[in-house]
Amino acid sequence: MKIVIKNILLILLVLQFSGCAVLSFIDQTPQTFQETHYVKTSDNWTLTLHRYYQKNHIKYKNPVILCHGMGYNAYFWDIDNKRSFARYLAGRGYDVWSVSLRGSGRSTKTGWTAWRDLFNFRADDLQNVSLDADKISWTIDDHIHQDVPAIIAKVKEVTGASQVDWVGHSMGALIVLAYLETSARPEEIGNIAALGAGTVHLKPHNASLDFIEKKKLIIDFGLLINQKAMTKIYVLFGGAIQDPFAGLFYSKENTDPRTVSRLYNHVAENISPGVMDQFILMLREEYFLSSDGKINYAENLNTVKNPVLFVSGRVDNISDPESVRYGYRRIGSQDKTYLEMSTLHGAKADYGHNDLIIGKRAQDEVYPRIYHWLVSRSNPK
Repeated sequence: MKIVIKNILLILLVLQFSGCAVLSFIDQTPQTFQETHYVKTSDNWTLTLHRYYQKNHIKYKNPVILCHGMGYNAYFWDIDNKRSFARYLAGRGYDVWSVSLRGSGRSTKTGWTAWRDLFNFRADDLQNVSLDADKISWTIDDHIHQDVPAIIAKVKEVTGASQVDWVGHSMGALIVLAYLETSARPEEIGNIAALGAGTVHLKPHNASLDFIEKKKLIIDFGLLINQKAMTKIYVLFGGAIQDPFAGLFYSKENTDPRTVSRLYNHVAENISPGVMDQFILMLREEYFLSSDGKINYAENLNTVKNPVLFVSGRVDNISDPESVRYGYRRIGSQDKTYLEMSTLHGAKADYGHNDLIIGKRAQDEVYPRIYHWLVSRSNPK
């Protein structure tokens, strides 16, 4: 008995003098594991999926797919320790899959894009390089009809789940909504969180969007040069050279400069001419259309019946609140929620486009709102 008491006293003494180490031990959460998976699309592109989960701690039946927007890759969801929605969800019991669409991250890239990136080389850039002529360009329709079904199939195969949830930012949300309009298996997808996803761009546009719409030749020339190289230059000169389109993507007042540097260095990707053409078509016609203009994805939202959370930023200069509210009003679901991140609605700042995930306070103000919305509609495992 005396030996037991002595050992207990020794343990307490060690804990007393270990200070912060004790707190760290007590507060330690289960380790988040990561895996990298690959899947081939039906048109022979390789896509990369990064899985985040805690062993023996997956609480919910539906794995969650996180999908980035135009010109980004999977690391948008795991940009640093403070702003990682992937780790945030995994730490709370979700099986999380952050994906890189074709042309981004470790997914298939064209040889031309890869070789012109050599002077600002990134390890991911040469992972799945292709010299095939048919991989020089692609459209948003390719993401809809090729990438989305391949991603869903892979996640279901690995996890054994019959259904997935989807959280998309900007284009990453638009493609899953458009997929549901045309899919023969809509039951594969459960809940959807659409962040900064405007299905319309009603005129008049702001100056930056107006420039993109009307100066197509200049935009096309920029695509040929190298968008990733330009973002590196902005970082290198530390603000002496300004990104003329930065105001479209984030609010300077609500985003840490170090986070912006990581965004430019690790997340930014070259944009396909076909994707940009389809975006410009949307600006001209005001509605989210197929690349040939024959399908109005915005108008067909009434066919989507899934539960959907629409989140907008008050000062989002790509998808302003009205463009997001259009989708909210048009969606055919009986379970739909609209949330605007602004001081008017209780936030400590007005949010821009990327701020919804990488903003200074996103982990405290946005992440919990999305998480609780998902949990309230999630079935336990």
